[in-house]
Amino acid sequence: MRRGNLWLLYGDLGYGVLDKIVRDFPGRCVNAGVAEQNMVGVAAGLATTGKTVVVFSITNFVALRPLEQIRNDVCYPNRDVKLVGVGVGEDYGTLGFTHHGVEDETIIRCLPNIRVVTAQTVAQAREAVLDMFLVPGPFYLRLGRGNR
Repeated sequence: MRRGNLWLLYGDLGYGVLDKIVRDFPGRCVNAGVAEQNMVGVAAGLATTGKTVVVFSITNFVALRPLEQIRNDVCYPNRDVKLVGVGVGEDYGTLGFTHHGVEDETIIRCLPNIRVVTAQTVAQAREAVLDMFLVPGPFYLRLGRGNR
């Protein structure tokens, strides 16, 4: 993968979480807002042009809201889209069950051509990110919220 082919699409994440990345890679980072299905559809479209696309959001909003697009547009055609979900389990517990990432792993594992990794430590997350780009194709990385 060439560096210029890497794109980032992300859901409406506030608090300056991605400001440095957006600044360092102008033109290749897109805030898709609260349109998760469209975000994955755009990622799949970019992947058809040879781009490697990372889609990043809270676990349920990267894996469950756009499930049909992940299945039909990413997994079955084996496109190079990397899904990264943050907040596994009840990491966002105070926001209610809509933000609990408890079923996503089981559901995504049922899809064809996708690798799923849950990183439980910072060291595992670093290793998983490197591994994510070694093999083209769908990948789902699940991360905990905060440093562990």
